[in-house]
Amino acid sequence: MDDSYILSRGVKALIGDAIAAPGQSNNFCVNARETQTVVQVWAAGAHSALSGNIEASYNFDDSVPTWRVLAAFDLIATKVFTFDAVPGAIYRLNFSTVTDGPSDIYASAG
Repeated sequence: MDDSYILSRGVKALIGDAIAAPGQSNNFCVNARETQTVVQVWAAGAHSALSGNIEASYNFDDSVPTWRVLAAFDLIATKVFTFDAVPGAIYRLNFSTVTDGPSDIYASAG
């Protein structure tokens, strides 16, 4: 997906539109003026399995990000997945298991 989003506190952003198969969400980051921020991620739609990894890139030396796995998520077991985001990093969700759907994926900085 080509779009990237800057998350603002309390503002819902659509980071994955109609996710129906394994793949990546749109890239997103937190506002650079914030200190460390908790990000909430949740899904809306008809899915029975929706899981994968949250990945981050801190590589800004070239135009190709180097992605590192931060943590696994399961949006069925945990309806709202939260993680600590650091300003300056770029994040994405990498979906490995998607059953049924499609589902829209939202994120917000808290």
